[in-house]
Amino acid sequence: MASCLSAKFSDPSLREKLLRTGDRELIDGHSGSPDLIWGYHIPSQKGENRLGLLLMDLRSKLRSPQSASGSRALFHLDWPVKCLHDAGPYAARIRELAWSAGLAGCSVVLPRRKICIALSGRSSDIDAWEHRMRTEDVDVNSRGRPCRERMLVELLRMSGAGACDTFSQHEAPWSISCAV
Repeated sequence: MASCLSAKFSDPSLREKLLRTGDRELIDGHSGSPDLIWGYHIPSQKGENRLGLLLMDLRSKLRSPQSASGSRALFHLDWPVKCLHDAGPYAARIRELAWSAGLAGCSVVLPRRKICIALSGRSSDIDAWEHRMRTEDVDVNSRGRPCRERMLVELLRMSGAGACDTFSQHEAPWSISCAV
C-alpha cells in the first residue's frame, strides 16, 4: 500500500495537497461500515487508521532533506521509425516536462533513433516526470495522432549530492558517439 500511495502522490498536484496538510494528523475516518484496519470508525471510536499513518509517513518523506537534496536518474528512449519523424520537437517536449517538474538535466539525441535523458532533482519530481511521460500524450504517431511514451526505460537511479541548475539538449553525430 505504501508503494501505491507513493506512486499516486508522484502527481505534482496531489503531492502539493498532501504537503499542505502541514503537521496535522491525518485520519481516514468514516461513519459507515467499520474498516478497523485501514481507517477509523467514528461512531465506535475504533480503528488502526493505517492509511492515515502511511500518508503521514509519506508526507514526512516528501519533506525530508534526502528527497530534496537530489536524486539522479538516467533514461533511454528508443523510438521506432513509424512513430517519430523529427527528434527535435520531441526532445523539446521532454525538456519542457522536466522543467515543469522542477528538474535539471540533459538530453542527447543519438543516431539510430535514440534519446538519452539524464535528470537531477528530487526523487518524487523524477517520478512525476516519468509518470507524465507514460500517461500524457507526449508525442504523435505515424498517423499524426497523440500518443503516450511506451519505449522509455530507466537505466539508473541514485541519490546523493550533485548540482545541476539547467537543462541542456544536445544532438550527437555518429562520429562523436562512437569515439571511445
